[in-house]
Amino acid sequence: MFESKLYLYRLILLLEQYGVPYGYSPVIARNAAREDLSDDVLKRFIAATQKGYQMATVNEKRQGAVDALMPRCEPRQTEEFLKKSLESLSSYFGTNADEFGRMEKEKWEKWVGWLKKRNLIKDADLKVDELFSNEYLP
Repeated sequence: MFESKLYLYRLILLLEQYGVPYGYSPVIARNAAREDLSDDVLKRFIAATQKGYQMATVNEKRQGAVDALMPRCEPRQTEEFLKKSLESLSSYFGTNADEFGRMEKEKWEKWVGWLKKRNLIKDADLKVDELFSNEYLP
């Protein structure tokens, strides 16, 4: 049912249009207490993720992204659905291959400031620098 609705409705909600600053999405988070994840494993995971996003943005490589996603989707999705999804979303993945996944402190400050102003974050001592890292990017 959802798959057929994808073709009927194209709703892109840009939060910036409603005064909400960009808050990075999607985000890859890790549990810092897990000591079994080496820096090498994390760097390789981020590099593979970055490669997948890059494949999804380039028309000639998009089929490779679809092929990689198909056996891993739960619930299962059709090839047509995945192609349409990537076509719809790929323009939001960014355009500079070297910047995929890179986060900026200024954007985090705006996002956290917006949340605090609306009392959605209670921790006044929250340090923005501790919320993100670019150290695992290739």
